[in-house]
Amino acid sequence: MGRPLRSALDDIFDLQDRITESVVGAITPSLRRAEISRAYAKPTESLDANDLYLRALERHYTRQLPASNTAVALLQRAIQIDSDYALAKALLGDVYAWRYAAGRGDQEVERANAISLAREAIASNRDDPDTLRYAAHAISYFAQEHEVALSTLDRALRLNPNAAQVFTIAGWVHLHAYDPEPAFDCFERAIRLSPLDQEMGTMLWGVGFAHLMLGHNDQALDSIRAAVRAMPNNSTIHRALAFALVRVGRIDEARQVMSRALQLEPDWSLARMSDPWRDRAFGAEMRAAMFLAGAPE
Repeated sequence: MGRPLRSALDDIFDLQDRITESVVGAITPSLRRAEISRAYAKPTESLDANDLYLRALERHYTRQLPASNTAVALLQRAIQIDSDYALAKALLGDVYAWRYAAGRGDQEVERANAISLAREAIASNRDDPDTLRYAAHAISYFAQEHEVALSTLDRALRLNPNAAQVFTIAGWVHLHAYDPEPAFDCFERAIRLSPLDQEMGTMLWGVGFAHLMLGHNDQALDSIRAAVRAMPNNSTIHRALAFALVRVGRIDEARQVMSRALQLEPDWSLARMSDPWRDRAFGAEMRAAMFLAGAPE
């Protein structure tokens, strides 16, 4: 006759308890180490500085001038509170890059500040993908240090191989370096990883520019139109669409698009146009296309 049912159940529950104890005993030290690592990796000890950063980030993503001005002020305050706050420094450099592209602010002062901030953020050795991607974008855009930027982004991807926005910035760095094929790969990876990303317009715009560099003009138009739909209030993407329309000879439509861009950014002119491209001929073509589309000098 077998053992009593109660005894067998007691053995099962006892085994479950031992398994639970073993699992908890094995996991707890790892969790504790992870918590310690997170504590050391915190971008700042100041809750006030961190709050300012988060508020600035929200405004930065609107890509609107008043919000951009506020983002700059918030990040400057965060850095005043914590002078070692690498994430805030890197984001401020990225904000300056987007402002420069839109023709906003004191461009030369902001350019110099952005390069300095990006270098400080990279030199801080913070193992934080966001810090690294913001800094890489600024150092590529303003200083044309594309290899430094790509090395910085490789470091970010080792930390988080599935970071869609790191791939987005990597795509743009490849475009700045006039290397469209790897740019395609980066943007496609970003879109697959984050198909509902708030930066989708930036991804599609990058795909469009890669097509332009390769002479795929119809595909470029499709991608940049999709980017405009994703970010309809972004004047820089409208100007990119005007460029693509000039490329295919649709000048009247390009002028309509440029008119919309100037409604969004009335102070923009060719004198405030950025030129981050390694291939000078590409930048010159873009400038000529903007003029043909009706951009003021």
